[in-house]
Order: sequence, then C-alpha cells, then structure tokens
Amino acid sequence: MTTKDIVLVGLLAALLKASQAILSFLPNIEIVSLLILVFAIKLGAKKTIYVTTVFSVLNMLIWGINPASIGYFGVWGAFAIACSLLKGFITNEFRAALILGLFGICFGFLFVIVYLPIDKTYAITYWLNGISFDIIHHMP
Repeated sequence: MTTKDIVLVGLLAALLKASQAILSFLPNIEIVSLLILVFAIKLGAKKTIYVTTVFSVLNMLIWGINPASIGYFGVWGAFAIACSLLKGFITNEFRAALILGLFGICFGFLFVIVYLPIDKTYAITYWLNGISFDIIHHMP
C-alpha cells in the first residue's frame, strides 16, 4: 500500500465514524452501509476492507471491546466483499437499494454467528427481537 492509500483509508474510515456519530441522534438513519457500498464499488474489496477494519477499531476505542464491536469486523468486511463482487449488478439506484435492503435484513443475523458461541438462546432471541429494526434501519 502506498502512503496515498494509507491516507485515503484513514480519511474514509474517519468519514464513516463521523457520519455514524453525527446521525446517531436520528432514529433509523444509517449511512455507513451506503458509504461502504460506494467505497467497495469504486475502490474494490481490498481497500474497503482496510477502511472497515479501521472503522471497526475506532468503534472499539469508543465503545470498548464487546461482541458487537468484534462482530463489526466480520459484518462490514463481508459486506464490502459482497458489494465489490456485485458491482456489475449494482448499476442503478434501485439495485443499490435492493442490496442495502437485503443487507439490512441480514445484518442482525450475521451477529447471531458472533453470539452463538456465547449463548445459543440469546443469539436467536437477539436476532428475532431486532429483525424489524434491522429492516427499517438499513433501508435507504
């Protein structure tokens, strides 16, 4: 990675964290998924994974180490890879909205994988309690 790439990754991760923090007081407004989708299409999976990794580290520094903050590494990285692989499909706003909506539905389920080793009942309950919020929260 060049110095330019390192600076770009740092700035984009800061943009993700700042946008998340700035919009946190508004219910069901979430722009991180959209930005990661754009980054993955424009920069590719590798650089976007670096961005999401730095973003996840920033979240850990602010929120502390917990299953949710650890889960961010896998969830956002997997989303970056998926968006990069689907960039040929994401050719208009409707398809972008479709991908973001599907990710919204899957978001909570992906954290079930993180919580399963801790407590299976909690993992399933977590997902079932949050699925309606995930659907609304990640719809563009």
